[in-house]
Amino acid sequence: MMYKLLTLDLDGTALDSKKNFPAETVDAIKKLRQHGIETALASGRALPELDEYQDAVNSMRFGIMTSGAIIYDFQHDKALSKHAIPKDSQMEIIKKSLEVDSMVQIITTKNSVVSQSKIDQMVEYNMQVYQPMYQRICYRCDDPLTFAEEHFDDICKINIYHRTLEICMDVLKKIEHLPVKIVVDTSAEFGLEITAENITKATGLIDLCEIMHIKLEDTMTFGDNANDVEIFQIAGKSIAVANAIDEIKNLADEVTLSNDENGVLHAIKKFFPEVFE
Repeated sequence: MMYKLLTLDLDGTALDSKKNFPAETVDAIKKLRQHGIETALASGRALPELDEYQDAVNSMRFGIMTSGAIIYDFQHDKALSKHAIPKDSQMEIIKKSLEVDSMVQIITTKNSVVSQSKIDQMVEYNMQVYQPMYQRICYRCDDPLTFAEEHFDDICKINIYHRTLEICMDVLKKIEHLPVKIVVDTSAEFGLEITAENITKATGLIDLCEIMHIKLEDTMTFGDNANDVEIFQIAGKSIAVANAIDEIKNLADEVTLSNDENGVLHAIKKFFPEVFE
């Protein structure tokens, strides 16, 4: 079967453990596109967090961003759809997080918003690998509640990072009654990813398939973590990297090599041999 759309998770999947996007994978994506096969990002990241991967972004047209809350057209630099978190839920999530001095990241259509003090302390939140990127791209705001009040209709995702697992689970208990989607982010150890209710990478894939006028069975997806569960359940073919969590491996149609062995490229060449002849 010739798939018409591939979706790639970034962290832990397309990116290696040093957060590099292999040039060989970018070249493969370009070749796929020359044969009429599109590739889209399917990431929990915000748009500004792609700044160091412009070669990869420029090789694609679309992105399923912020865990499915935003469909972005890279070529025309605009959001094609977005799903904001309800305002009341935003405020309660932020308040409960601030009560335990957790790190709050607010994601809008085009901004990643964090306080400077939290960026300076990222090692305390088990996020040190991302610190250089946050220093470079984040919009600084030391009053997330006020920011949310002023931009509530454009807040599509909230990430919360905690010092310990106990604090993380305590915050989870305090907000799990809200009408939102909460995913425990194991890649950040003690993180919570929050989007609007029922919004996942899977709903993002459905939105993108409608935009592209293709069927779900014409799609292939790659992933490794908990926020890939739903998209693995609906994609035409799902491929887990070897370093994926067990839940994702069990859902996958196939397991490829790890992200440090360029498992994405290995699988692309396996399933699209005619492109690389």
